[in-house]
Amino acid sequence: MLRRLATISVLLLGVSGTVLAQGPPNEKQLKKDIIRTDLFIGITRHDAAMVKEALAHGADIESHNLIEVTPIQWAGFMGDRNIVDILLAHKAKLDAQSIYGS
Repeated sequence: MLRRLATISVLLLGVSGTVLAQGPPNEKQLKKDIIRTDLFIGITRHDAAMVKEALAHGADIESHNLIEVTPIQWAGFMGDRNIVDILLAHKAKLDAQSIYGS
């Protein structure tokens, strides 16, 4: 149950706040949001393969989730050096800004 609740929380964190505010997304925006959500779920699960797959499908390395953190900030928060290295290899910016700073 706790794992399911954590997954639901991450799904909510991965959804774009602008999409929620603007109503139903178009197909292109929906695909972008799903890929971004997959990226953040992969980071949360410490699943390097899922992160690589999301990036291969076009996940934006500098995107922000609903709490306005970037993938590299989230991976750092999760303490996953392997995923941080994967994101850096895809040119993630170490100085990325969020509402909490860098």
